[in-house]
Amino acid sequence: INAYKRKIQKLIEARHGGRIRFEIKDYREMIKEKLADKARDMYTVLIIGAIAILAGGIGIMNVTLATIYSRIKEIGIRRAIGATRADIMVQFIIEAMLLGFFGGVAGILVGMAGIQYLASKGDTDMMLLQWWMPFAAITAAVLTGFLASIYPAYQASKLDPIEALRYE
Repeated sequence: INAYKRKIQKLIEARHGGRIRFEIKDYREMIKEKLADKARDMYTVLIIGAIAILAGGIGIMNVTLATIYSRIKEIGIRRAIGATRADIMVQFIIEAMLLGFFGGVAGILVGMAGIQYLASKGDTDMMLLQWWMPFAAITAAVLTGFLASIYPAYQASKLDPIEALRYE
């Protein structure tokens, strides 16, 4: 690029009688800096997203554990009338996945409102929302609900029906 830059500069100087009324700029460094800034922003968003998913998973796990401890008698009744440990696990896993799903939908709505707000303020340095992003967000939320509910659901399935029926 530097060789061509010199050739172009000499050609233009020769055509204009040696007077320099122009400047040839090389934007490679500026482009590299912009790309580095975008990469840094991307990693920042990824880290914040991972922390948010972790916090959401902990929240779902806590809600599921609280639900289990408030419904011990129900679990005992279900086990006493024939529900298997797998039935109990599936019940709480599905509940947690639904919690993740509705949380994901709420997050998408808040995110879309935020994008609309920023767009109305004229922020042109925003990424466009792609069609697949809401589906990826809901998938991540449901998967987080699933993973966060495995331990509490396992604990619920281990309850002894007789002890659970005595619980007050």
